[in-house]
Amino acid sequence: MNKTNVLLCVDTILIVFLILWVFYPQSTPAYLEVKYVIYNANSFEHIEVVGVVYVNGCIDYNNRPFQFSRGSSVVLSCPEKLYGAKFSFWQRQEGLTYQGLIITNRTFTTTLSDYKTQWWANYVKDD
Repeated sequence: MNKTNVLLCVDTILIVFLILWVFYPQSTPAYLEVKYVIYNANSFEHIEVVGVVYVNGCIDYNNRPFQFSRGSSVVLSCPEKLYGAKFSFWQRQEGLTYQGLIITNRTFTTTLSDYKTQWWANYVKDD
């Protein structure tokens, strides 16, 4: 096998890999983290808790990331009350801040286009 044939094989493999990577991104994983936080209505105190979450209608717990194919649509739902606190809103975490999209419905659909997506269900408890 001469040098030209080897380079042609390597080029072909690279081109096929790039085409698959560009046109089939849904085969790469996407991780979804669901977190619950309960705020005290009378102070800035808050605590992160584990509770029941409904992912595509199936009951589970939010104690680990969920893995899906990238591009998947996922329906999330949370309980109305959690440890005596009432649901307030969902918020998507954008980077290190909590200034992402806010959704006030307990059930919503999201499309997982990023490698990792975090949604926080915020609850408020009156003492």
